[in-house]
Amino acid sequence: MRIVHAADLHLDSPLRGLGRLDDAPVDLLRLATRRAFDRLVETCLEREAVLLLLAGDVFDGDLKDHHGGVHFARGLERLGRIGCRVCIVFGNHDAETSVARSMVLPSNVMVFGADAPQTVRYDELLVCVHGQSYPRRDVSDNLAKDFPPPVAGLVNFGLLHTNATGSTAHARYAPCTVAELVAVGYDYWALGHVHSREVLHEDPWVVYSGNLQGRHARETGPKGAMVIDVSDGRIEAVTPIDVDVVRWVSVNVDATDAADQDAVFDRVEAAFADARTGAGDRPLVARVTIEGATAGHASLTAHPDRTEDAVRARAGAAGDVWTEKVVLATAAPGADVPHELAGFRAELERELTALAEDKELVDAYRADLAVLARTKAGRHLDVAPDAAVRIAERLSAARRILLARLLGQEAT
Repeated sequence: MRIVHAADLHLDSPLRGLGRLDDAPVDLLRLATRRAFDRLVETCLEREAVLLLLAGDVFDGDLKDHHGGVHFARGLERLGRIGCRVCIVFGNHDAETSVARSMVLPSNVMVFGADAPQTVRYDELLVCVHGQSYPRRDVSDNLAKDFPPPVAGLVNFGLLHTNATGSTAHARYAPCTVAELVAVGYDYWALGHVHSREVLHEDPWVVYSGNLQGRHARETGPKGAMVIDVSDGRIEAVTPIDVDVVRWVSVNVDATDAADQDAVFDRVEAAFADARTGAGDRPLVARVTIEGATAGHASLTAHPDRTEDAVRARAGAAGDVWTEKVVLATAAPGADVPHELAGFRAELERELTALAEDKELVDAYRADLAVLARTKAGRHLDVAPDAAVRIAERLSAARRILLARLLGQEAT
């Protein structure tokens, strides 16, 4: 018997950072989350799944039109035709949406309420599911502590949208600990909210399936669902399956000791070929970082737009690869900090280290970043101060770039 666990579909949520992707498959990118859901449905049909667990954030807020909701309902109806049940909890993104409140779903679907945990039994499967939706977007209470004990004689699944890891990349909604979930006594916790695929505990299983489709440069790598094999009243295997239709990748190119810019571009092309490994026929969207001391540094940085164009051309040569951004963090060979700038460099290092460790200090920069974000340069650098983690992610790149400019290694 097979059960599938998925979460964070964010249906019809736009992929971000695609404004400069010339000749990219626009329709595929625009509907990527919907197509990933279609692949999830196909997976359930092909694997003859008896139950699909959806752990929140099915939608990304209110849909601009009703077509996304209709598409979702039709997919679940297809599952109903083969006897596959569906259990859904709503999370922070879809708790208050009109879609969640008014959508008519087929009879094979169970949507858990928000007032308290509920339990649904599927005695013919020897399975029961315990779950609770969010009553509102900002849920700071520990919902897990009120889940009921397991039902004896059945395989028990918990379905919850939660931050169970203390992840700073995601808001602390419905926070709990892995130990608290394990203590409840269920066989498997199907979690949503964290967009990376993570097995937090085995026997019993505590699992984030991750989201179905990466939506921007920080959601890289394979995305999909978890297939759970159940036999003789126990979970025998939990296997990830990829359903993403477009894959985001980080391509890091070490230009150290490259003789010139053409040698660097050859390494870029090789890195793109490596990134294609394991991606199947999926288009790739890449953020490229070129770093290291190279004799080609001056040529690379003299005309950044030309460098980006050359990188994009090499991406095209790799086949179905588009470049979202090129980050130049190279340096000239043998560069050193002049004596008169040594103190300034030390202060810069201290400031960046403090930023990485002090959320309040990051917040203090928000007003300045908000001004920068409205400029052309700010839009290109993607510095919108909407989350402290997004600022912190850029500190390493900022250090490299600032140091290179401090050393006078920009040709212009």
